[in-house]
Amino acid sequence: MSKQKAHWLQRLQSMNQELEAFLRNIEAYNEQELHFKPAEDAWSIAQVINHLVLGETGTMSYIQKKLSYGPPPELTLLHRLRGQLLKLMLSLPLKFKAPAVVSHLPEQPDVAALIEQWRNTRRQMEEFIKNMPEEYEHKALFKHPISGRMGMGEILSFWEEHLRHHIRQIKRIEQRLAAIASKT
Repeated sequence: MSKQKAHWLQRLQSMNQELEAFLRNIEAYNEQELHFKPAEDAWSIAQVINHLVLGETGTMSYIQKKLSYGPPPELTLLHRLRGQLLKLMLSLPLKFKAPAVVSHLPEQPDVAALIEQWRNTRRQMEEFIKNMPEEYEHKALFKHPISGRMGMGEILSFWEEHLRHHIRQIKRIEQRLAAIASKT
């Protein structure tokens, strides 16, 4: 196994630990709390989870589909820079409109099923990295709707920062829930 693959697998393992800590917090909520929307046009915690799962499963589906057509294109410096810009944007306390492909969410998603799907997607990514041909290590494997083409390092950075971005969103929802609970 190449050093690059070993690095990505170690990074994914660390990301999975962060995900599991996040999911332990989610398991503390009841159904009403999971589906509480702080505003009419805002997402509930369950919908945020749905969005995150759609983003990661969509990434894996895209990679598998595109690779079925042949080798991926080269990853350029511009691709890497755009990936870093997306990571920076997600780290800021700003709101962004989600791309349409991951923004049309059901009102009451099944959180338990989503969590299972999320864990399966992470396992798929681990297997993909382990079995990925070395010549793909510097290829553009995914095309993000906003930042464009990404290599494996950029994909992992996106997943990591995307989760952190939405954890901050969930903390804001938690604050609204706490404020409502303190009034009753």
